[in-house]
Amino acid sequence: MADAGAQLELVQLLTEAGANIDQLLPGGESMLVRFISMQHWDSALYLIQRGAKLDVTSPEGLSVDYYLEEFKDSVYGEHPEGWDKVREAITAPRK
Repeated sequence: MADAGAQLELVQLLTEAGANIDQLLPGGESMLVRFISMQHWDSALYLIQRGAKLDVTSPEGLSVDYYLEEFKDSVYGEHPEGWDKVREAITAPRK
């Protein structure tokens, strides 16, 4: 599923077929963190809506909060479309 983030429909099919949305990748990165890092906003929102763990940090320090902070100030260019929706979706369950 880690390579399917650009295709929301595929992520949905894999999840509905039983894929573990909280499975860690070999480097300790979560699927949610992978999708955010790749700016696959729709797939990230889908995992959040499905209850993906929000507070997983890889050994290298990669986390949801890390990437959202990096994108906040447009470090990687333009303010990414989708960032605000993902930030809002993450903030609601943490209140």
